[in-house]
Amino acid sequence: MKPAPFNLLRPRSVDEALGLLQSYRDEAKVLAGGQSLVPLMNFRLAQPHYLIDLNGVEGLDKIEIDDQTLSLGAMVRQRDVEGSPSIAERLPILREAIEQVAHPAIRNRGTVGGSMVHADPSAELPLIATALDANFHLRSAQANRSVAAKDFYQGYLLTDVAPDELLVGIDFRLPPAACGWCCSEITRRHGDFAIVAVAVVLGLGGDRRIAFVRVALGGVGPAPLRVEAAEAALLGEWPGAEPFRRAADIATQAVDPPSDIHASSSYRRHVARVLVRRALSVAESRVATRRDPGPFDSAQGRPFPRGETEHLRAASSREPNGSSGPGERISIAVAVNGVRRTATVEPRCSLVDFLRHDLGLVGTHVGCEHGVCGACTIMLDGRTVRSCLLFAAQADGAEIITIEGIGTNEALHPLQLAFRQHHALQCGFCTPGMILAALELLRDHADPTEEEIRVGLGGNLCMCTGYVNIVRAVRAAAQERKTV
Repeated sequence: MKPAPFNLLRPRSVDEALGLLQSYRDEAKVLAGGQSLVPLMNFRLAQPHYLIDLNGVEGLDKIEIDDQTLSLGAMVRQRDVEGSPSIAERLPILREAIEQVAHPAIRNRGTVGGSMVHADPSAELPLIATALDANFHLRSAQANRSVAAKDFYQGYLLTDVAPDELLVGIDFRLPPAACGWCCSEITRRHGDFAIVAVAVVLGLGGDRRIAFVRVALGGVGPAPLRVEAAEAALLGEWPGAEPFRRAADIATQAVDPPSDIHASSSYRRHVARVLVRRALSVAESRVATRRDPGPFDSAQGRPFPRGETEHLRAASSREPNGSSGPGERISIAVAVNGVRRTATVEPRCSLVDFLRHDLGLVGTHVGCEHGVCGACTIMLDGRTVRSCLLFAAQADGAEIITIEGIGTNEALHPLQLAFRQHHALQCGFCTPGMILAALELLRDHADPTEEEIRVGLGGNLCMCTGYVNIVRAVRAAAQERKTV
């Protein structure tokens, strides 16, 4: 479960990154959030000779919105979209879609552009891009070009991006302001890949007939599909159960879903019909309304005090275009639990291995090593992340908090006390990651409901199945904070 050796390249500008892509082309992979690429590398399904890390590139993380368009830089973090009041107001279907992407620790690190280019046919963001016919802005060292979503996705995990091109931004055309919306999916559990997903936008004219509609499906083929035949059948109709049923039937006829270990083709086709019909009904109910962001799903990712972080970044050894060969080590400087630490690491060394083996902080556990179990959860610059999905070199200049940094044997953190008092740990393997995930949850939501706790901790697995007491412990810690 460790990646093959590679050269790590860390450009500081788009032009530098494009120069590297031009030089290495098929031998290189671009690293954005890494939440899809790093698991493939850990499984050695992807073995790039060169890894081009975009996390130090300036100018790719902008969010801009005007009367007609929402523009997102390719490196905008998914959690920043989720927490944007402007996006919640102007394009709520995008926020609703992102709330269904994996779990908070994944969304904290995952990027909009990374998910778009990965092109999983079940993923939520490519689905929304297809539904709204988004434009993708690509750059190479020679030229710039824009590609519509219908041409961008060309097959399973396949896009129109050339080996020497970089996705730098995505433009979403804003639907009419009074439109209703719905993004819904069927999954085994919240945050899993969708078995089938649907996105619907619906607008009514002055006579209350359907004047604007978008219907798109994911998980039913090699790429997300906009069902224009279903849209055409709805335009000009009065909204209601019968036209929605006809549109759902048309959408079902337009797809040929695959069969796999998760679902048969016939089951996916049935689910697609049900979801389209339901989504149209929900979208109609939301016409001319705007959802007020709730306290749970409007997290702003407010960081802890940064301490030495800016100093560490200023002192970092990172140079523009800094590179390292497979056998070479990289110098890094980090603040871990308030203590400045320096080290040299191999490019492929994961952050969890660095914490455990180099620093001796064994409270951060190693489980699945592909971002599913949550045992390796830590705080990086105030946000939870999967430390098995980051390379230690990426943490250069960052502030890290592990389970060892939130309390001591003599003075346990209130969450630790609550876990002990409510018997919320059995074998204890999941406990450090669970507590850090709960710490972020309570920081952003002072009084979460039981459902909000379950969703917030859904990305942390307890193989002892002790979830009932874990939820009780988090609720108790929240109540204790209210009485202090």
